[in-house]
Amino acid sequence: MAATGILNGTEYLLIVDGRYVIFSTNASLTITQNLRDISVRETDRWAKSIPGMREWTMEFEGLMGWLYNDGTLTSKHSLVSAQQTQKILRDGYFNQQPMYGLLINIELNAIYWQGMIYLNGISIDTPMEDNSTISLSFSGLDRLYQGSIN
Repeated sequence: MAATGILNGTEYLLIVDGRYVIFSTNASLTITQNLRDISVRETDRWAKSIPGMREWTMEFEGLMGWLYNDGTLTSKHSLVSAQQTQKILRDGYFNQQPMYGLLINIELNAIYWQGMIYLNGISIDTPMEDNSTISLSFSGLDRLYQGSIN
């Protein structure tokens, strides 16, 4: 359990294409800023760099996906429909369609990150007499936007 004032990984929600709701047991947002080397003889053998390309990825573990029943999220413990995971797999992987991703903290409802994403990978683990887990990884297609609800 996370300490008071510390964000918990289970408090994050991913909404894919505005319809597929995914709760995580472990979520990761990685933002990378690459640097371009512009060192020349005049830098006296010191490396000199400028900002280059930026990229971002999202990864989730222990996912549950389902559709909104009436356009709202009623409970974390709603019945999970396996067909929603299949739709994300079909649209995102087999059909290679870009999707819209929104990552938000459901407890704070304060800060969110959003952007267009591609599904990089999916892993469904089903151990005998244990919980089934699903892992998804996404790559951002272009700019990552950050906003606040409050």
